[in-house]
Amino acid sequence: MPCMALRPPFMSTSFAPFISLFSRHFTQYPSVIRMFINWYAVSIPIRWARNSGLSPFMCTSCAKREIERCVRAPRVLECRHGLCRLPMTALLPSLSRIKEKWFSLLIIYVAYVASALVGIYLYAELDIAPAIIWIPVGIALAAIIIEGYEVWPAIFLASLTAALFIEAPAFFLVGMVAANTLQPIVAKYILDQVQFDRGLGTVKDMFAILATALFVTMIVPTTVWGIAYAYNMLHETELPLLWGAWWVGSALSALAITPFLIRWIKRPWPVRTRAQIIEIVLTHAALLLVAVPLFMTPYTSVYGISLIYFLLAVLLWMAFRIGPRFMTFSLFLMAATSVLGALWGVHDSAPELFSQRLLNTQIFSLIVIFFFFIIVSIEEQRKTAVAKNAQRTAELEEALQRIHLEDQAKNEFLAMLAHELRNPLASILSSVELLRLKSGSAAEVRRLSDAMNMRVKTMARLLDDLLDISRITQKKLSIEKEPSDLHEILSHSIEIVEPIMQKYGHYLQVSLPEESATVDADATRLEQVFVNILSNAAKYTPPEGRVELSCTYEDTSARITIRDTGIGIPRIMLTRIFEPFVRIRQREEGVEGIGIGLSLAKSLIELHGGTIHAESKGYRRGSEFTIRLPLIETRRKPKNPLRAPGASRGARPLAPRSSFRILIIDDNHEAADALGKLFRMKGHVVSLAHDGASGIAAADEFDPDIIFLDIGLPDIDGYEVAQRLRAAGVNVHIVALTGFVQQGDKERSRESGFDHHLTKPVAFSDIEALLKDIEKEGSIKPLFDHA
Repeated sequence: MPCMALRPPFMSTSFAPFISLFSRHFTQYPSVIRMFINWYAVSIPIRWARNSGLSPFMCTSCAKREIERCVRAPRVLECRHGLCRLPMTALLPSLSRIKEKWFSLLIIYVAYVASALVGIYLYAELDIAPAIIWIPVGIALAAIIIEGYEVWPAIFLASLTAALFIEAPAFFLVGMVAANTLQPIVAKYILDQVQFDRGLGTVKDMFAILATALFVTMIVPTTVWGIAYAYNMLHETELPLLWGAWWVGSALSALAITPFLIRWIKRPWPVRTRAQIIEIVLTHAALLLVAVPLFMTPYTSVYGISLIYFLLAVLLWMAFRIGPRFMTFSLFLMAATSVLGALWGVHDSAPELFSQRLLNTQIFSLIVIFFFFIIVSIEEQRKTAVAKNAQRTAELEEALQRIHLEDQAKNEFLAMLAHELRNPLASILSSVELLRLKSGSAAEVRRLSDAMNMRVKTMARLLDDLLDISRITQKKLSIEKEPSDLHEILSHSIEIVEPIMQKYGHYLQVSLPEESATVDADATRLEQVFVNILSNAAKYTPPEGRVELSCTYEDTSARITIRDTGIGIPRIMLTRIFEPFVRIRQREEGVEGIGIGLSLAKSLIELHGGTIHAESKGYRRGSEFTIRLPLIETRRKPKNPLRAPGASRGARPLAPRSSFRILIIDDNHEAADALGKLFRMKGHVVSLAHDGASGIAAADEFDPDIIFLDIGLPDIDGYEVAQRLRAAGVNVHIVALTGFVQQGDKERSRESGFDHHLTKPVAFSDIEALLKDIEKEGSIKPLFDHA
């Protein structure tokens, strides 16, 4: 059956359907009150957004069907016609929740009953009709906003208690009690839908509480006077005035009391300066100084100027100065003064105009409260926006400063990089010129060759560090961990830095524990870390200084300390030294380097699950670096046996020999010729090719034992050349000799059929070591051993 009856009971022309339903269930349910509330809970408007496809009212047929269930089993009720939905569990609190909130429930009950008795007294004894002062409206609305739906039983019982003091028909009182209970529930539901914040700091929140209060306060007068009109208890000409007067009194209570209570109860106390406190006190004193004579005495003007203008001026000052919290108190104070003045003040108007004066005062206060709440919320939102803009401006200035520092660091880095690259190049160029003259002895040629070799290695190390920093920045740096002996890693690192220590004449003191410890680490990367820090200690310590390295084991971690007597680190730089391209007094000290060693060390240590910390007592007082690494109990894994070429790549086994047939495929003619000459000087037979196609043809004609293949060829890249060679059955050792050094490049080399991936520039001694391994074992080492 289509759902047609969409009007709630309080808007019906007849209340008979409710009375008949009430009488049928009276004997079945002991709690008549609960029955009544459940009926109204499913009948009142609960969803206002038409675009959601839901009706604002529950239909009568669904209400009759669902009311049988909601009393016994609290749940979410759903209209079978898809018209309504209300979480009934929120309206039926458990006994444990009532026990938790018993004190709050008691306070609400007492406050509601006391204020209701005041309202009943004023209405009956002072004969203020048709005006009404009903303070419980604001108390009930604030209580349910602060404490939640669980406090509705206290509101209901308080309203029922207050009804006992009113002389009216039973059905009239029942309707009033139900409406008084339902009114704050509906308000709470609406405010929840708009995500209301009772801090009242935005226009949205302030408008939500004001609009909701003005709307829901229509429920009680509509219900009460609707029942009275339906049962001919008043004439239709009296209905608008009575309804309007009741609504104005209820709305004033809601707007004056509810914001005041929700902003002051269970809210943190605002932090104010002494000047602000003095201003608040003075403005409230000024408010009373104007409001008392205005509302309570006949003296309502000064020199012909109405005190209303002074009142509005004071309230306007307060709206812009003291914020929403104190503004709620100010408007509550103004409303209370105006109502008390209308009731007991001295006025020139005739006594028969008493109720009219009260109603007009309530309307005036209602309008003033509404507009000044909007003004204070606009000002508070403006202040919040200004504060946020100031914060964002400060953040932007900080970001600009950081960008400036980074740009400065970048410029210094580029200058240092040019310097560090030009120095070895100048040395190499000078050595080449000397060799070209051919006037030196064999020993002199050997010395120049060694110098050139050292400078090339320096440049390669700089480029490797730069690439590592790039990988770290892009979070692409990976390490290959395995159980490793920390003692061996440290010992090897010390061997590497011994020449630089001797160069500067430093005394290196080493203190290592006798027992070994195992770390889950990439040994090569850890050596890189220790070498970087020890090298820095040597370079930043004046000649004949002291460098100490010590290692201790602490439970599940190792503590490595590197201490020097060098130039020290300023306190402000203790954290910045781990940033890329940051150096200390590089111009003053003249120390080589581009400022990425410590940044790289920190990243590598963190990849191993460790930490690094720097300390220094100041300039010329040395520095100390402490590294902590987690230890493991697993014994160090044995080295993997070398793989036979036939087992891994299908390469033919080689008999021990002193020379090989070597094919070099490289589009760089000079590099290929130089490497070919070195191989020939060592007794190897060499063939050259400078592109992929000729390299494939040469492999077929020359029948090499080893192929050194560049990847960046002009016609066919080295990956495809290797794939074609493997597909053609060329089972020889293929070594990538290239400048591509990313991890993805190495993986692709492996997949394409390469046996090794050597990174340019590569020392010829490393190539000779590879050849010796092949000659000795008849096989090759695992991929990347020489990468």
